[in-house]
Amino acid sequence: MWLPANKISQKEINKVWSEEWKKQMPESPKRIFAQRLFLESYPVFKKYISQTQDLKILEVGGGSGRYGLKIAEDFPGSQVIISDILTESLELIKKMAAVLGLANIETRKEDVFNLSFPDESFDLVVCDAVIQYLPNYRWGIDEMIRVLKPNGRIIVTVSNYWNFHSLYKLFKIIFGSKYEYQYEKSFKKNELREALKNMRIIAEDGYYPAYGLFRLKKINFLFKYLGKIFNRITKFLDFFSGRFFSKNFGYKIMAVGEKIFQNSNIIVKNSGVIKLQFFNDYPDGNLVIGEAQRSVPFKIKRIYYINNLENPAAARGKHAHKKLEQYIFCVSGSFSLELDDGNMKQKIVLDNPYRGIRLGPKLWHTMSNFSEDCVILVVADDYYDENDYIRNYEDFLNFIKNDQIQ
Repeated sequence: MWLPANKISQKEINKVWSEEWKKQMPESPKRIFAQRLFLESYPVFKKYISQTQDLKILEVGGGSGRYGLKIAEDFPGSQVIISDILTESLELIKKMAAVLGLANIETRKEDVFNLSFPDESFDLVVCDAVIQYLPNYRWGIDEMIRVLKPNGRIIVTVSNYWNFHSLYKLFKIIFGSKYEYQYEKSFKKNELREALKNMRIIAEDGYYPAYGLFRLKKINFLFKYLGKIFNRITKFLDFFSGRFFSKNFGYKIMAVGEKIFQNSNIIVKNSGVIKLQFFNDYPDGNLVIGEAQRSVPFKIKRIYYINNLENPAAARGKHAHKKLEQYIFCVSGSFSLELDDGNMKQKIVLDNPYRGIRLGPKLWHTMSNFSEDCVILVVADDYYDENDYIRNYEDFLNFIKNDQIQ
Protein backbone atom coordinates (compact mmCIF):
# COMPACT_ATOMS: atom_id res chain seq x y z
CA MET A 1 0.00 0.00 0.00
CA TRP A 2 1.11 3.57 -0.69
CA LEU A 3 2.56 5.21 2.43
CA PRO A 4 2.12 8.83 3.55
CA ALA A 5 5.16 11.04 4.15
CA ASN A 6 5.09 10.68 7.93
CA LYS A 7 5.17 6.86 7.71
CA ILE A 8 8.31 6.35 5.66
CA SER A 9 11.89 7.58 5.88
CA GLN A 10 14.12 8.87 3.11
CA LYS A 11 16.37 5.84 3.67
CA GLU A 12 13.47 3.49 2.96
CA ILE A 13 12.55 5.40 -0.21
CA ASN A 14 16.18 5.28 -1.38
CA LYS A 15 16.23 1.53 -0.77
CA VAL A 16 13.18 1.08 -3.02
CA TRP A 17 14.91 2.94 -5.85
CA SER A 18 18.19 1.16 -5.26
CA GLU A 19 16.42 -2.14 -5.91
CA GLU A 20 14.70 -0.63 -8.94
CA TRP A 21 18.01 0.38 -10.55
CA LYS A 22 19.58 -2.98 -9.73
CA LYS A 23 16.88 -4.66 -11.83
CA GLN A 24 17.61 -2.53 -14.85
CA MET A 25 20.37 -3.60 -17.18
CA PRO A 26 22.26 -0.81 -18.93
CA GLU A 27 20.17 0.06 -21.97
CA SER A 28 21.15 1.58 -25.25
CA PRO A 29 20.81 5.38 -25.01
CA LYS A 30 18.96 5.27 -28.32
CA ARG A 31 16.37 2.97 -26.76
CA ILE A 32 15.91 5.22 -23.72
CA PHE A 33 15.68 8.33 -25.90
CA ALA A 34 13.03 6.58 -28.03
CA GLN A 35 10.67 5.85 -25.12
CA ARG A 36 7.31 7.56 -25.58
CA LEU A 37 7.42 9.34 -22.21
CA PHE A 38 10.83 10.81 -23.05
CA LEU A 39 9.74 11.82 -26.56
CA GLU A 40 6.80 13.70 -25.05
CA SER A 41 8.74 15.33 -22.21
CA TYR A 42 12.20 16.27 -23.49
CA PRO A 43 11.07 18.91 -26.00
CA VAL A 44 9.21 20.62 -23.15
CA PHE A 45 12.41 20.66 -21.08
CA LYS A 46 14.59 21.82 -23.95
CA LYS A 47 12.57 24.90 -24.81
CA TYR A 48 13.32 26.36 -21.35
CA ILE A 49 17.10 25.82 -21.60
CA SER A 50 19.13 28.79 -22.78
CA GLN A 51 20.76 28.17 -26.15
CA THR A 52 24.05 29.51 -24.75
CA GLN A 53 26.62 26.75 -25.22
CA ASP A 54 28.81 27.35 -22.15
CA LEU A 55 26.31 26.60 -19.39
CA LYS A 56 27.15 24.77 -16.19
CA ILE A 57 24.25 22.38 -15.61
CA LEU A 58 23.32 20.10 -12.70
CA GLU A 59 20.74 17.33 -12.87
CA VAL A 60 19.61 16.34 -9.36
CA GLY A 61 18.42 12.76 -8.89
CA GLY A 62 19.43 11.63 -12.36
CA GLY A 63 17.91 8.13 -12.13
CA SER A 64 18.43 6.66 -15.59
CA GLY A 65 20.25 9.86 -16.57
CA ARG A 66 18.29 10.28 -19.79
CA TYR A 67 17.66 14.02 -19.42
CA GLY A 68 21.21 14.92 -18.40
CA LEU A 69 22.66 12.69 -21.12
CA LYS A 70 20.48 14.19 -23.83
CA ILE A 71 21.17 17.74 -22.65
CA ALA A 72 24.92 17.00 -22.74
CA GLU A 73 24.53 15.66 -26.27
CA ASP A 74 22.48 18.64 -27.47
CA PHE A 75 24.64 21.26 -25.70
CA PRO A 76 28.20 19.99 -26.29
CA GLY A 77 29.77 23.27 -25.16
CA SER A 78 28.17 23.03 -21.73
CA GLN A 79 29.38 21.14 -18.66
CA VAL A 80 26.75 18.72 -17.31
CA ILE A 81 26.91 17.05 -13.90
CA ILE A 82 24.38 14.28 -13.24
CA SER A 83 24.00 13.54 -9.55
CA ASP A 84 22.21 10.85 -7.61
CA ILE A 85 22.49 9.44 -4.10
CA LEU A 86 22.40 5.86 -5.41
CA THR A 87 25.48 4.12 -6.77
CA GLU A 88 23.29 1.82 -8.90
CA SER A 89 21.91 4.83 -10.77
CA LEU A 90 25.33 6.39 -11.35
CA GLU A 91 26.75 3.15 -12.72
CA LEU A 92 24.00 3.00 -15.33
CA ILE A 93 24.61 6.61 -16.32
CA LYS A 94 28.39 6.16 -16.63
CA LYS A 95 27.96 3.21 -18.97
CA MET A 96 25.52 5.06 -21.21
CA ALA A 97 27.71 8.19 -21.26
CA ALA A 98 30.61 6.02 -22.43
CA VAL A 99 28.48 4.57 -25.24
CA LEU A 100 27.53 8.10 -26.34
CA GLY A 101 31.16 9.24 -26.12
CA LEU A 102 30.24 12.36 -24.15
CA ALA A 103 33.27 14.32 -22.91
CA ASN A 104 31.22 17.09 -21.24
CA ILE A 105 29.50 14.96 -18.61
CA GLU A 106 30.37 14.02 -15.04
CA THR A 107 28.54 11.85 -12.51
CA ARG A 108 28.54 12.68 -8.80
CA LYS A 109 27.13 10.92 -5.76
CA GLU A 110 25.20 13.64 -3.97
CA ASP A 111 22.56 14.00 -1.27
CA VAL A 112 19.96 16.56 -2.35
CA PHE A 113 19.70 17.80 1.25
CA ASN A 114 23.47 18.37 1.51
CA LEU A 115 24.87 19.13 -1.94
CA SER A 116 28.66 19.46 -1.87
CA PHE A 117 28.80 22.28 -4.42
CA PRO A 118 29.57 25.88 -3.38
CA ASP A 119 26.88 28.56 -3.47
CA GLU A 120 26.03 29.91 -6.92
CA SER A 121 27.77 27.17 -8.94
CA PHE A 122 25.29 26.44 -11.75
CA ASP A 123 23.44 28.25 -14.52
CA LEU A 124 20.74 25.57 -14.65
CA VAL A 125 19.45 22.90 -12.27
CA VAL A 126 17.18 20.18 -13.68
CA CYS A 127 15.13 18.00 -11.34
CA ASP A 128 12.74 15.54 -12.97
CA ALA A 129 10.27 13.60 -10.80
CA VAL A 130 12.50 13.67 -7.71
CA ILE A 131 10.96 15.94 -5.10
CA GLN A 132 7.77 13.86 -5.17
CA TYR A 133 9.80 11.15 -3.40
CA LEU A 134 11.21 13.51 -0.76
CA PRO A 135 9.05 13.83 2.38
CA ASN A 136 11.02 17.03 3.15
CA TYR A 137 11.00 18.25 -0.44
CA ARG A 138 11.12 21.97 0.48
CA TRP A 139 14.54 21.47 2.02
CA GLY A 140 15.75 19.77 -1.14
CA ILE A 141 14.47 22.69 -3.22
CA ASP A 142 16.34 25.12 -0.94
CA GLU A 143 19.60 23.27 -1.64
CA MET A 144 19.03 23.39 -5.39
CA ILE A 145 18.34 27.11 -5.21
CA ARG A 146 21.48 27.63 -3.11
CA VAL A 147 23.77 26.23 -5.81
CA LEU A 148 22.12 28.29 -8.59
CA LYS A 149 23.82 31.43 -9.82
CA PRO A 150 21.83 34.69 -9.64
CA ASN A 151 19.36 34.70 -12.54
CA GLY A 152 20.02 30.98 -13.01
CA ARG A 153 17.11 28.68 -13.81
CA ILE A 154 15.64 25.63 -12.15
CA ILE A 155 13.35 23.21 -14.00
CA VAL A 156 11.30 20.99 -11.68
CA THR A 157 8.74 18.36 -12.67
CA VAL A 158 6.41 16.39 -10.40
CA SER A 159 3.52 13.96 -10.66
CA ASN A 160 0.29 15.85 -11.29
CA TYR A 161 -2.55 15.46 -8.81
CA TRP A 162 -5.05 16.16 -11.61
CA ASN A 163 -4.05 13.26 -13.82
CA PHE A 164 -5.27 9.68 -14.18
CA HIS A 165 -2.07 8.59 -12.45
CA SER A 166 -3.63 9.71 -9.14
CA LEU A 167 -6.54 7.38 -9.92
CA TYR A 168 -4.07 4.54 -10.46
CA LYS A 169 -2.58 5.11 -6.99
CA LEU A 170 -6.08 5.35 -5.49
CA PHE A 171 -6.99 1.97 -7.01
CA LYS A 172 -3.89 0.51 -5.39
CA ILE A 173 -5.07 1.73 -1.99
CA ILE A 174 -8.67 0.56 -2.51
CA PHE A 175 -7.59 -2.94 -3.51
CA GLY A 176 -4.93 -3.13 -0.80
CA SER A 177 -2.07 -3.72 -3.21
CA LYS A 178 1.38 -2.20 -2.91
CA TYR A 179 2.31 0.85 -4.96
CA GLU A 180 5.59 0.12 -6.70
CA TYR A 181 7.52 3.01 -5.16
CA GLN A 182 5.75 3.02 -1.76
CA TYR A 183 5.77 6.81 -1.35
CA GLU A 184 5.02 9.39 -4.02
CA LYS A 185 3.38 12.78 -3.58
CA SER A 186 1.17 14.09 -6.37
CA PHE A 187 1.30 17.88 -6.60
CA LYS A 188 -1.27 20.48 -7.47
CA LYS A 189 0.03 23.49 -9.39
CA ASN A 190 -0.28 25.81 -6.38
CA GLU A 191 1.78 23.35 -4.28
CA LEU A 192 4.56 23.36 -6.86
CA ARG A 193 4.47 27.16 -6.95
CA GLU A 194 4.68 27.23 -3.16
CA ALA A 195 7.72 24.94 -3.24
CA LEU A 196 9.42 27.52 -5.47
CA LYS A 197 8.06 30.52 -3.59
CA ASN A 198 11.49 32.16 -3.35
CA MET A 199 11.93 32.03 -7.12
CA ARG A 200 10.50 34.12 -9.92
CA ILE A 201 8.27 31.67 -11.80
CA ILE A 202 8.84 32.28 -15.49
CA ALA A 203 6.88 29.33 -16.90
CA GLU A 204 4.50 26.52 -15.97
CA ASP A 205 4.03 23.58 -18.27
CA GLY A 206 3.20 19.87 -18.41
CA TYR A 207 3.22 16.92 -20.75
CA TYR A 208 1.61 13.64 -21.80
CA PRO A 209 -1.82 13.66 -20.09
CA ALA A 210 -2.62 10.23 -21.57
CA TYR A 211 0.26 8.45 -19.81
CA GLY A 212 -1.75 8.15 -16.60
CA LEU A 213 -4.41 6.23 -18.53
CA PHE A 214 -1.79 3.97 -20.10
CA ARG A 215 -0.58 3.07 -16.60
CA LEU A 216 -4.09 1.90 -15.70
CA LYS A 217 -3.68 -0.94 -18.21
CA LYS A 218 -2.06 -2.82 -15.32
CA ILE A 219 -5.55 -2.92 -13.82
CA ASN A 220 -7.47 -3.57 -17.06
CA PHE A 221 -6.08 -3.93 -20.62
CA LEU A 222 -8.90 -1.74 -22.01
CA PHE A 223 -7.16 1.33 -20.58
CA LYS A 224 -4.41 0.85 -23.17
CA TYR A 225 -6.91 1.61 -25.95
CA LEU A 226 -8.58 4.38 -23.96
CA GLY A 227 -5.13 5.91 -23.50
CA LYS A 228 -4.53 5.93 -27.25
CA ILE A 229 -7.86 7.65 -27.88
CA PHE A 230 -7.31 10.18 -25.10
CA ASN A 231 -3.78 10.92 -26.39
CA ARG A 232 -5.15 11.87 -29.82
CA ILE A 233 -7.89 14.00 -28.29
CA THR A 234 -5.53 15.93 -25.98
CA LYS A 235 -3.04 16.60 -28.80
CA PHE A 236 -5.86 17.97 -30.94
CA LEU A 237 -7.15 20.15 -28.09
CA ASP A 238 -3.63 21.31 -27.17
CA PHE A 239 -3.09 22.52 -30.71
CA PHE A 240 -6.03 24.91 -30.48
CA SER A 241 -5.64 25.89 -26.81
CA GLY A 242 -1.96 26.68 -26.43
CA ARG A 243 -1.27 23.33 -24.70
CA PHE A 244 -3.90 24.01 -22.03
CA PHE A 245 -4.58 20.32 -21.38
CA SER A 246 -0.94 19.29 -21.12
CA LYS A 247 -0.13 22.23 -18.84
CA ASN A 248 -2.99 21.48 -16.47
CA PHE A 249 -3.67 17.74 -16.78
CA GLY A 250 -0.33 16.32 -17.89
CA TYR A 251 1.09 13.21 -16.28
CA LYS A 252 3.82 15.54 -15.04
CA ILE A 253 3.55 19.26 -14.42
CA MET A 254 6.55 21.56 -14.59
CA ALA A 255 7.65 24.84 -13.06
CA VAL A 256 10.55 26.90 -14.33
CA GLY A 257 11.97 29.34 -11.83
CA GLU A 258 14.59 32.06 -12.05
CA LYS A 259 16.74 32.84 -9.04
CA ILE A 260 16.30 36.20 -7.43
CA PHE A 261 17.86 37.33 -4.15
CA GLN A 262 17.41 34.49 -1.68
CA ASN A 263 18.53 33.68 1.82
CA SER A 264 21.88 32.68 0.31
CA ASN A 265 22.10 36.09 -1.40
CA ILE A 266 22.36 38.41 1.57
CA ILE A 267 22.69 41.96 0.29
CA VAL A 268 22.90 43.79 3.64
CA LYS A 269 26.20 44.18 5.48
CA ASN A 270 27.16 42.14 8.55
CA SER A 271 24.98 39.17 7.68
CA GLY A 272 25.21 35.82 5.92
CA VAL A 273 23.97 32.22 5.99
CA ILE A 274 25.14 29.06 7.72
CA LYS A 275 23.92 25.53 7.12
CA LEU A 276 23.65 22.83 9.77
CA GLN A 277 23.77 19.09 9.11
CA PHE A 278 20.38 17.43 8.66
CA PHE A 279 19.48 13.75 9.05
CA ASN A 280 16.10 12.04 8.62
CA ASP A 281 15.97 9.44 11.42
CA TYR A 282 12.46 8.06 10.90
CA PRO A 283 10.69 6.80 12.95
CA ASP A 284 12.64 8.80 15.53
CA GLY A 285 12.28 12.26 13.98
CA ASN A 286 14.82 14.49 12.26
CA LEU A 287 18.24 15.35 13.65
CA VAL A 288 19.82 18.77 13.01
CA ILE A 289 23.37 19.30 14.31
CA GLY A 290 25.26 22.54 14.97
CA GLU A 291 28.76 22.71 16.42
CA ALA A 292 30.47 25.75 17.96
CA GLN A 293 33.50 27.02 16.03
CA ARG A 294 32.59 24.66 13.18
CA SER A 295 29.14 25.12 11.64
CA VAL A 296 28.61 28.05 14.05
CA PRO A 297 31.79 30.13 13.56
CA PHE A 298 32.32 31.24 17.16
CA LYS A 299 32.34 29.95 20.73
CA ILE A 300 28.72 30.00 21.94
CA LYS A 301 28.24 31.77 25.27
CA ARG A 302 24.47 32.22 25.24
CA ILE A 303 21.40 30.67 23.66
CA TYR A 304 17.76 31.71 23.84
CA TYR A 305 14.57 30.72 22.14
CA ILE A 306 11.19 32.32 21.48
CA ASN A 307 7.87 30.46 21.29
CA ASN A 308 4.13 30.92 21.98
CA LEU A 309 3.94 33.53 19.23
CA GLU A 310 0.18 33.30 18.99
CA ASN A 311 -0.53 36.98 18.27
CA PRO A 312 -0.37 37.45 14.47
CA ALA A 313 0.52 41.11 15.00
CA ALA A 314 3.50 40.31 17.24
CA ALA A 315 6.87 41.83 16.37
CA ARG A 316 10.19 41.15 18.02
CA GLY A 317 13.76 42.34 17.73
CA LYS A 318 13.55 46.02 16.77
CA HIS A 319 17.11 46.67 17.88
CA ALA A 320 20.76 46.36 16.86
CA HIS A 321 24.00 45.51 18.64
CA LYS A 322 27.31 47.32 18.73
CA LYS A 323 29.56 44.23 18.94
CA LEU A 324 27.48 41.08 19.50
CA GLU A 325 27.56 38.25 16.95
CA GLN A 326 24.47 36.02 16.68
CA TYR A 327 22.87 33.42 14.42
CA ILE A 328 19.11 33.04 14.28
CA PHE A 329 17.22 29.85 13.33
CA CYS A 330 13.57 28.98 12.82
CA VAL A 331 13.44 25.47 14.29
CA SER A 332 9.67 25.17 13.74
CA GLY A 333 7.19 26.99 11.52
CA SER A 334 8.17 30.22 9.80
CA PHE A 335 8.60 33.96 10.26
CA SER A 336 9.82 37.05 8.40
CA LEU A 337 13.15 38.61 9.27
CA GLU A 338 13.87 42.17 8.13
CA LEU A 339 17.50 43.27 8.14
CA ASP A 340 18.70 46.87 7.88
CA ASP A 341 22.37 47.90 7.79
CA GLY A 342 21.58 51.63 7.73
CA ASN A 343 21.87 51.86 3.96
CA MET A 344 20.08 48.84 2.61
CA LYS A 345 17.17 46.68 3.79
CA GLN A 346 16.31 43.07 3.05
CA LYS A 347 13.36 40.88 4.06
CA ILE A 348 13.90 37.13 4.39
CA VAL A 349 11.46 34.32 5.17
CA LEU A 350 12.92 31.72 7.53
CA ASP A 351 11.20 28.34 7.29
CA ASN A 352 14.07 25.87 7.20
CA PRO A 353 15.39 24.58 10.54
CA TYR A 354 18.87 23.79 9.29
CA ARG A 355 19.69 27.22 7.87
CA GLY A 356 20.65 30.14 10.07
CA ILE A 357 21.04 33.86 9.33
CA ARG A 358 23.88 35.89 10.80
CA LEU A 359 22.85 38.85 12.95
CA GLY A 360 26.16 40.65 13.08
CA PRO A 361 26.94 43.92 14.83
CA LYS A 362 25.54 47.19 13.46
CA LEU A 363 22.53 45.41 11.94
CA TRP A 364 18.99 46.44 12.85
CA HIS A 365 16.64 43.48 12.78
CA THR A 366 12.91 42.91 13.19
CA MET A 367 10.95 39.62 13.29
CA SER A 368 7.26 39.40 12.32
CA ASN A 369 4.61 37.29 10.50
CA PHE A 370 5.07 34.31 12.81
CA SER A 371 3.29 31.05 12.06
CA GLU A 372 1.32 29.54 14.96
CA ASP A 373 3.92 26.80 15.43
CA CYS A 374 6.92 29.13 15.14
CA VAL A 375 9.89 28.53 17.44
CA ILE A 376 12.98 30.73 17.08
CA LEU A 377 16.43 29.78 18.38
CA VAL A 378 19.33 32.24 18.66
CA VAL A 379 22.97 31.54 19.56
CA ALA A 380 25.31 34.37 20.61
CA ASP A 381 29.05 34.80 21.09
CA ASP A 382 28.76 36.74 24.36
CA TYR A 383 26.70 37.12 27.52
CA TYR A 384 23.84 39.58 27.89
CA ASP A 385 25.02 43.21 28.09
CA GLU A 386 22.43 45.99 27.94
CA ASN A 387 25.13 48.50 27.01
CA ASP A 388 25.65 46.65 23.74
CA TYR A 389 22.04 47.24 22.62
CA ILE A 390 20.85 50.06 20.34
CA ARG A 391 17.08 50.18 20.85
CA ASN A 392 16.19 53.45 19.08
CA TYR A 393 16.30 53.48 15.29
CA GLU A 394 17.52 57.10 15.03
CA ASP A 395 20.33 56.28 17.45
CA PHE A 396 21.18 53.30 15.25
CA LEU A 397 21.43 55.48 12.12
CA ASN A 398 23.63 57.97 13.99
CA PHE A 399 25.83 55.13 15.23
CA ILE A 400 26.28 53.87 11.67
CA LYS A 401 27.01 57.37 10.40
CA ASN A 402 29.61 58.05 13.07
CA ASP A 403 31.19 54.63 12.49
CA GLN A 404 31.55 55.39 8.75
CA ILE A 405 33.15 58.77 9.48
CA GLN A 406 35.73 57.13 11.74
